[in-house]
Amino acid sequence: AQNDRMALGVLRAARDLGLDIPKQLAVIGVDDMPLSSYFDPPLTTVKQDMVRIGREAARLMIQTIEDAHFKPQHIRLPGQLIVRNSTISKEKEVK
Repeated sequence: AQNDRMALGVLRAARDLGLDIPKQLAVIGVDDMPLSSYFDPPLTTVKQDMVRIGREAARLMIQTIEDAHFKPQHIRLPGQLIVRNSTISKEKEVK
């Protein structure tokens, strides 16, 4: 899902449809909002360093303003996968 809040909606809809999460549908969110670990099931999510993302965005914006010849850049910043019960790892057997 786009973020953990949307993933919560997916979890609810899947439950309403009688789907077994994670056996029939794996759900992953993004943000690692504090309540993610309390969802039913607890949500696997990608935690991002929002402060670092903001700093990089500001740095690039300043470069763009100061340098008329600045070329756009693609920057990848690492995230952290936090595995919880809304997904199944390869090690777990699905029956």
